[in-house]
Amino acid sequence: MTPRVNLPHFRDPEYAFLCHEPVLGCGTVPNLADRIGSRVFPFQICAFLTHHSRPRISPSHLFNAAVRSHSRRSFPIFNDARSIRHIRLSYARHISAPRVTRYALIMMWQSCLTLGLLTLLSSASAERLLRSNSLDSCQKDSSFSASLFNVVYTPDNNTIFAQLSAMSTVNDYIIAEIVLDVYGYQAVHQNFDPCTLEDMKATICPLTVGKLPPRFNFRVGDSVSKQIPGIAYAFPDLDAKVRVHIRSTRTDETLACVEAKFSNDKTVDLVGVKWATAAVTLVGLIASALMSGVGYTNAAAHLGASTLSLFAYFQAQAMVGLSGVPLPPAAQAWTQNFVWSLGLIRIGFMQTIFTWYQRSTGGDAAGLLDNALGASVQVMKRSLDPAAGGLQKRSNVVLDTGAYVVYGIQRVGYKAHIETTNIVMTSIVFSAFLVLVSALFVYLARLILNFCVKRGWVKDTRFPELRGGGWRMLLKGITLRMLLAVFPAIAIFCFWEFAQADSAAIVVLCVFLLFGSMLVLGVAAVRIITIGRNSKAVHRSAAYQLFSNQEYLQIWGFLYVPFRATAYYYILPLLVHTVVKAAIIAFGQHNGVAQAICLIIVEAVALAAASLLRPWMAKSINVLNIAICSVNFVNAIFLFLLTNKFDAPGLLVGVVGILIFLVNAIFSLILLLLVIISSIMAFWRKNPDDRYRAMDDDRVMFWKSRTSMVPSMVATQELEALAATARGAKDSQEGSHRIESPPLTPTIGARPGSRRVDSPALNERSSSVHDSVRDEQYAAPRAPWKRGNRDSGMTE
Repeated sequence: MTPRVNLPHFRDPEYAFLCHEPVLGCGTVPNLADRIGSRVFPFQICAFLTHHSRPRISPSHLFNAAVRSHSRRSFPIFNDARSIRHIRLSYARHISAPRVTRYALIMMWQSCLTLGLLTLLSSASAERLLRSNSLDSCQKDSSFSASLFNVVYTPDNNTIFAQLSAMSTVNDYIIAEIVLDVYGYQAVHQNFDPCTLEDMKATICPLTVGKLPPRFNFRVGDSVSKQIPGIAYAFPDLDAKVRVHIRSTRTDETLACVEAKFSNDKTVDLVGVKWATAAVTLVGLIASALMSGVGYTNAAAHLGASTLSLFAYFQAQAMVGLSGVPLPPAAQAWTQNFVWSLGLIRIGFMQTIFTWYQRSTGGDAAGLLDNALGASVQVMKRSLDPAAGGLQKRSNVVLDTGAYVVYGIQRVGYKAHIETTNIVMTSIVFSAFLVLVSALFVYLARLILNFCVKRGWVKDTRFPELRGGGWRMLLKGITLRMLLAVFPAIAIFCFWEFAQADSAAIVVLCVFLLFGSMLVLGVAAVRIITIGRNSKAVHRSAAYQLFSNQEYLQIWGFLYVPFRATAYYYILPLLVHTVVKAAIIAFGQHNGVAQAICLIIVEAVALAAASLLRPWMAKSINVLNIAICSVNFVNAIFLFLLTNKFDAPGLLVGVVGILIFLVNAIFSLILLLLVIISSIMAFWRKNPDDRYRAMDDDRVMFWKSRTSMVPSMVATQELEALAATARGAKDSQEGSHRIESPPLTPTIGARPGSRRVDSPALNERSSSVHDSVRDEQYAAPRAPWKRGNRDSGMTE
């Protein structure tokens, strides 16, 4: 797709010396007016400027004039390969034209270099401007409407440039009542008579029936710029709107009401934030995997739990942006930084494939991005008007004026430059891609590690599970872990596809993907709960079978390792919470108030459960997750306030939008620093496990760090002593068959380092238990720290 180039600034009078007409600017040059806002090659722009300019113009004149121009920001940076290819093809066509002279070619290249320098300069410019790209009607049966509306106001030279496609049914002299609101604060309120300006007398004085001129510019008085506060030009993602009531000068009747939202071209939706958050998450996961591979199990568990909690919080922020509640620009832009965690990543050729697949399976592509070239797209920042009723099934909201309105999930897709009918495919394909890449990474890591061990570069005691025969179990575990990470995205967009029905094939794909994922994760969760209950009934602790069985740890360990041994069941409530929240986000797009109330209830239940049960494995992890649940609950309250159900003052709604950005930005920064520091300390310390205190449950008696396999015998001797004491006949069966995993005893429930209390009733209970389940104990899986005979008295 050829880049779109906007050239409204060439109508500025400061460019008059470039054109044959010294007053009206380049808009009067043949064919240039038709090229403004159309798809043209950047090299053709340079050539056109050269051939239609004065013969003695220098690049310095062009540069100086462009710097003085108010719209120099509209030059895009053509840095992609396709644009460069178009430039080369255009250059080949131009050099073959007979009317191009050597002097013209030199000037053409100089002009292109000048425009490139101008683009880099404009990106760092502190130019003040206000821009609007959509016009909304705020009155039923309005006599004025516009399907295309692009307006730029620059206070430095008090000029307004307008490019629009508008229709008027008024034939009268008018007066406009202008109201400017900035974050709910009324900054300007005045009446404006267009007949007082010479530039507008021939345009809308009087306002006539029919289409308005497509382009015009005019100057306003200095008093307008003085009334606009400085924050309107400085704060990113400005929340400002201008409401204009058009009244007849004869009858004082309100003929029309229009509303335009303005921005200042500053935003917090930054590519750097997206890459930084993704990189920190990836580093945390890799560090956790490395710590687990070298044997620091405690450090790996803490770091992995913290990183996955951080990733879940990023997904929760993205869900705020997906909600159907009208969001202020700052909240929209900030939540847009985290949509990558839900798989919404735009790649050009993939979008083409998705569009082809949808059309070939009976669907109808939306084409919203293409239609945006000729019609305004309104990003909804308030509730839908009744005028937007009777809309299309796919919720591509088209007003009577021909303008489009996007909100909720469509709003996120549009701002990410993804067609609304490609959102589902983009998310599920990237989610599946992440799972497959993780599995491929494990297999390649195994091959590389075996090669390094053969070369002597890595000790053969490192990564035993990955190098040994248990790598298949490890592969299954990592695949299921990645499936759990992307499950929120799968649930949200598959539920949404059931309501959208982009094509029959995509619906069928979502059915298999959603219910297949729910079945796999649900069966795994129920299996863990069953094993934990059986272990608790037989061995009086759920930790015995869950942490002594290497197969359980490798395949399903991610479901219960982050929690206390007594809270092994907590993964099932988390899955239910994810499914319910996804359904609310997907099916509540058309009712923001109901959606916000349901989210408050769901997040309140999650916060209460996390605060009362405190199910995670350590105090620090509990504090971290309770804080995340608290912020999610506050975000749900903010969403309800943004619905403005109780007609709160506009300033309150504006402040809430800023608070969503500030609260989540500060909290995200804190979490990122915590994960970064934890990852650094894991590699900095000689023994990372020493940084974390022993867990409060009894998992350590069955799940021993592999760092102590070879050098230490103390832990093994202590466990053997505990096992012998539990059988009631210490060292009485020397030389006989012994169990491989340390059996659970009533004394094991004590924490490490605590004093054991002997009880005859307890010993009798222990003896009867071990007599009844001795055969089961013999067949129990081998503990991870017992790889062979530790002494001559132990036999297989």
